Amino acid sequence: RAELAGREPLPPDAEAELADELARKNEEEQAVTGQMARLQKSLTWVRELARLESELGEAHRRVEALELEEKAFEPARVGLARAKRALELDAGHERIVLLQQAQETDRQALAQDLERLPMVEDGASRSRAAGQEARGRHEAAVAMLEKMTPAFRKARELDLRITALSLSVGNAGTVAIEAEANLNRLRERMGREVGTAHEQQQELAQVLARIEAHAVDASLPDQMARWTTRLDHLREQDLARQAALRELEDGKTRLSEARKQEKLARDQLEKRLKKAAAAQETQMRTEARLGSILLGRTLSGWAREQAELSGKSLELKQALQRISHLDQHREHLHEGEPCPLCGSTDHPYAHSRPTGIVEGEVPENTPRIDDARRRLQEEISQVDLTLAELVLRLQEANRIEHELETDRTTERKCREELASEREAAQELVHRAELIARELEARARDHGRHQERLAQDWAVLCADLADLGIAEPELGRLDPLLEDLGNRRDRWGALMWDKARLEAEITNRQVSLRHLGEQVQAAVEALDACRTGLEGLRREHAQLIGERDSLLPDPDVDGAERRLREAIATTHMTLESVRAEGEAAALAVAGSRARIEAVQVRIAHREIEVATAREAFHHVLAAAGFVDPADYLAARMSDVGRRELERLESEFVQRRTTLLEARAGLDARLAVQRALEVTDRSSEALEQEISEQVAVQKECFEALGRLRQRIGENDQLKLRHARKLEEFEHQRLELGRWDQLHDLIGAADGKKYRVFAQGLTLDVVIGHANRQLRELSDRYLLVREKDTLELCVVDDYQAGEIRSTRNLSGGETFLVSLALALGLARMSSRNVRVDSLFLDEGFGTLDDETLENALGILAGLRQDGKLIGVISHVAALKERIGVQIRVTPVRGGRSELSGPGCRSVKAKG
Repeated sequence: RAELAGREPLPPDAEAELADELARKNEEEQAVTGQMARLQKSLTWVRELARLESELGEAHRRVEALELEEKAFEPARVGLARAKRALELDAGHERIVLLQQAQETDRQALAQDLERLPMVEDGASRSRAAGQEARGRHEAAVAMLEKMTPAFRKARELDLRITALSLSVGNAGTVAIEAEANLNRLRERMGREVGTAHEQQQELAQVLARIEAHAVDASLPDQMARWTTRLDHLREQDLARQAALRELEDGKTRLSEARKQEKLARDQLEKRLKKAAAAQETQMRTEARLGSILLGRTLSGWAREQAELSGKSLELKQALQRISHLDQHREHLHEGEPCPLCGSTDHPYAHSRPTGIVEGEVPENTPRIDDARRRLQEEISQVDLTLAELVLRLQEANRIEHELETDRTTERKCREELASEREAAQELVHRAELIARELEARARDHGRHQERLAQDWAVLCADLADLGIAEPELGRLDPLLEDLGNRRDRWGALMWDKARLEAEITNRQVSLRHLGEQVQAAVEALDACRTGLEGLRREHAQLIGERDSLLPDPDVDGAERRLREAIATTHMTLESVRAEGEAAALAVAGSRARIEAVQVRIAHREIEVATAREAFHHVLAAAGFVDPADYLAARMSDVGRRELERLESEFVQRRTTLLEARAGLDARLAVQRALEVTDRSSEALEQEISEQVAVQKECFEALGRLRQRIGENDQLKLRHARKLEEFEHQRLELGRWDQLHDLIGAADGKKYRVFAQGLTLDVVIGHANRQLRELSDRYLLVREKDTLELCVVDDYQAGEIRSTRNLSGGETFLVSLALALGLARMSSRNVRVDSLFLDEGFGTLDDETLENALGILAGLRQDGKLIGVISHVAALKERIGVQIRVTPVRGGRSELSGPGCRSVKAKG
């Protein structure tokens, strides 16, 4: 309420004075606006008249230009008509051309056939002579093959023996060469082995000297894992220290950045406050302007007044029209019917009206009619003027109303942004405080890491001194670990080299003994191979001499193949010559038959060409062509003809369009001239409009000042009303919070827990009651008020409510089953009950209730839920197909049997 104190709205008398002054200024402004509208209408008429006259002159010039173009196109139009007539004759002309081309083709073919006929006959004679010569060569080749066949058989036998012996000689030579090469390889290998054994003795001596020099590294292979763990631990400590240092520096940077953001947020908040104040001020000024326009009334009230004035104007114009036709109405007056002008049912004039009016005589009622007409016209003008002013006022009010809505949206957005900026600024302050506390904790962590690292580093340096390593740098642990690894690897390599060399020397001595034995065996094998090779070479030379004396040609198959190829070649030549002779004979007969057919075809086509030419000359004369040359000159290509047709169509379309446009301009110009709005020039009208604009501007400025004062006063009144409304809203909100506190408010939260759990329990009870109704029509479950206790409504006892503790065993089972089924029906976003197991209780149900219960369980099974029943009731065993049986065995144990059950042996 303290916000309502301060600047107060104007008193009613001051508001009335402002409203009167505003009304006077509005009247003055409306008069100026009406005068400007009339001047603007006159100026528009003058400009429209000048524009139409200019467009009409341009239309006349376009028609004249089109006539000149059509005159120039006339020769092309004549050529187009001849081309269309020639197009109709193209089919006959094409037929004559095709006949002439076919005739010329046949004549050329006849000449070629007559020219080729002697050559074909001569070729047939040469083919017969070549056939006789080819038959003689073929018979001579067959006789030579029969003579040489025994010699070929004997030569092949000798070649096989020579080939076999050659292979034996080659194999023996190869064996001798390989034996000699093997002997040389064994001797070379023995020499290399002796040299290698000497080198290994020297290398072993060097390895033993290096082992003695690096004896301090003997412990590294066993201790390397320990050194790696210690160095990794130190590296992790150093990395943790560096990370803590980086986090410390990062925290300082984040704190500085948070301080900067906090300052920026405060600056932004101040700017937003100024923007919100400016938006509120703009809204107040716009509301003041709207109030000055509406003069304390609503837009709907002004709209109703506009509709009333429009109706009144229409009625006055209809009355004026009736006065204009008063004489005609008098002719139709009847006693007892109301007069259309005054409404009277008494018509004295109708009884005594004259039968006619003498020329020059003025009826006595004419002045009164003229006076009534003049008064109606004045009243119509006044109503139209008021209506025009009202329309302008409504237009201005709607425009300002739109601006006001925009200003309200802007002011509301500024308030929302201001609230968001306040929350962001508070969040940044809280964030800076958190960063400062986090920075202190990180500084302490960095100190602890630094102290632990110094202690572990001193112990490591003492151990490294035993290995002869000076104190390294903390940041170069990787090179140190690499050096230790290299020393370990070097020691391991030396020990491996020592063992390797000792084993190799022992193996080398054994190998030298074996090589000596292999060399002696190779010498003996080489002597045996050389003796056998000499005997094979003597036998091979004897067979070659016998073969050369029988057939000098070394290739028996080649000689026989050449004879057979000669026979095949002469046979093929004979067959080819015979086929050529037959083909030549057929060619001679075909040429003679083709010549006769072409001669007959040429003779028949000559008659057909003469007939077609005579018919074409008759068609040419009918189409208006002198001769074929005139027809050919009139022909035109398809592209050229279509282009001329398009131009001809465009000329027709352009002439139609131009003539229609010129006629339309003539009609519009005549209509505008008939209006005779004014006789003043456009320059004079523009000068007077400029003067009226200046006067209107002064009126608008005065109206703006008045409307701003009224708007500011209305804004103050609106703010007072809004503050009162906000106060009432806060009072109602406080009442709602009081009611919520009475409902669930408690220091230990028990009332809220009971309330929340009660909502869920009510849902479960609703599902359970639907299931319970199917099991029994006697009971319904309800929840005790403000608790989680369940009660039952006993319909058999006139709806008595009693505790569930008083139910019998069977009734308790029904209620429990209904609750379980209701829980199975209920699901939420995260929890879904898909399995339900029932243990006993079915034995307490009668047959009808048991059947209902089983039907409900079957329905759940169809919905995809798993239902398990533990019972010994026989009716259940008959209804349930999938059963797991429990059978007692010795030792106080039981066995399960049924689907999904298998024996599992205990381990151990």
